[in-house]
Amino acid sequence: MVHSSGQSGWNTQKVIKIEQQSPIEDIAFQDEKISAVLESSKRQKEEDRPPAYSGDNTSDIANELAHNMKPFKRIQISTITPAYYDYQDLGLINPDALAEAYTKLGPIEKEHGPHHPETLAAVQKCAIIHQSQGQFSMAEEMYRKVLEGHERLYGSGHAETLLTVQNLASTFRRQERFEEAEPMNIRVMQGFEKLKGPEHPKTLLMVYDLAFTYSFKQDWDKAEVLYLRTLDGFVKRKGPNHPSTLNTMQSLAKNYESQRCYDKADMLYKKVLAGFRKILGDDHPATLNAFHDVATFESRQGCLAKAEELFRLALYGREDKLGLKHPATGDTREALAEMLVRHGKEEEAEEVRMRVDMKRPFGPDPIRPAYHALL
Repeated sequence: MVHSSGQSGWNTQKVIKIEQQSPIEDIAFQDEKISAVLESSKRQKEEDRPPAYSGDNTSDIANELAHNMKPFKRIQISTITPAYYDYQDLGLINPDALAEAYTKLGPIEKEHGPHHPETLAAVQKCAIIHQSQGQFSMAEEMYRKVLEGHERLYGSGHAETLLTVQNLASTFRRQERFEEAEPMNIRVMQGFEKLKGPEHPKTLLMVYDLAFTYSFKQDWDKAEVLYLRTLDGFVKRKGPNHPSTLNTMQSLAKNYESQRCYDKADMLYKKVLAGFRKILGDDHPATLNAFHDVATFESRQGCLAKAEELFRLALYGREDKLGLKHPATGDTREALAEMLVRHGKEEEAEEVRMRVDMKRPFGPDPIRPAYHALL
């Protein structure tokens, strides 16, 4: 590891999707915001290295980031593997977030030293942004430093320590380093079972996270058992239409689809869509994601007319809510276009793809019926 001069021991050579506000709690517990969807990422190249952080050059780092940062490179999303992600994890991140995080880190570390809880929280925030932008090596290095600090301050079984382990496991999972992620997920789950009890919502989220890792590994049977445990717990603690319940149900549906249990998957997908429409409305990102998922499922089942209608609902809603160039909007646009091409509607597919360059994204256009008229 390269150490910079001055007080800091952090190697902050590389900089730049989860843009959570607080260091750990938000990444694990955004109950009202997270949406269950498909995520599987390939390890990406790490670029854009600013000067090493010394505690005295935060303005230099911020300027380097502001002037030299390259556009965000999307992480590939599988159409098979279920996962949680926040819509802001797909691109609605402040482009200056990392520069701002490093600017705040310098004074905090100078005032409190490298091992103070506030310093560790600031470092963790930088790590979260690195991870969300695919800068996995940098995120891993910083998470390990934070983990070392939390273990020194609190011990190995403290909630703050366990949440840092969870973040590190997430970094490994996004690199498909499942054999490293799994024991960390198990440690976190068992730790929260001991701290909070087996039915506490935070424990259930960690059970879910382990199930999520098993899904990535395509160990569908183990994932199913844990998803069912999580779902049962959330139904009891939060009710059948709470976002946490619906998110878990959505991931279980994807797991069933991967197992070719199509009847079970179909039932759950439709319950999730109905639930999100009821509690969040038709225009909420989680609801639009559910429209997309049901459309994808219907397309795979050969129900093309129904799939097209649902894809258009998801597309028009995402265009209005998230914008034309948002990655989630692009996912739906491309899924609809590919389905149209497969069924000989090349001209319609090309019109759909051209929507990304529309100058007036809102209101009627030649190929778009009113969004709410379709509902």
